[in-house]
Amino acid sequence: MHSNAQSLGMLLQSFLKERGLQDVALEARLPDVWKQVVGENAAKHCSSVTFASRILTVQVDSSVWRNELRYRKSELVQRINEQLSASLVDDIVLR
Repeated sequence: MHSNAQSLGMLLQSFLKERGLQDVALEARLPDVWKQVVGENAAKHCSSVTFASRILTVQVDSSVWRNELRYRKSELVQRINEQLSASLVDDIVLR
């Protein structure tokens, strides 16, 4: 059963790549990946994760959390791209 699921995943990746939709599928995962990368506590203070022109924009409800995340920005970009197994995000804007 596991090999069927693995084959289905590979088939889906191939399908998306052939149609140029691979980046769109990765972009759809960004809000979840963001939560995983920043952790539960920080994620509670973040909302409205959007992506355009290789820039991830995140609304942060606290200046303290915004500064903490800004301090870790290059690490977060790297970890997000690692989670996606692609170099999709170039920068993060925290508002």
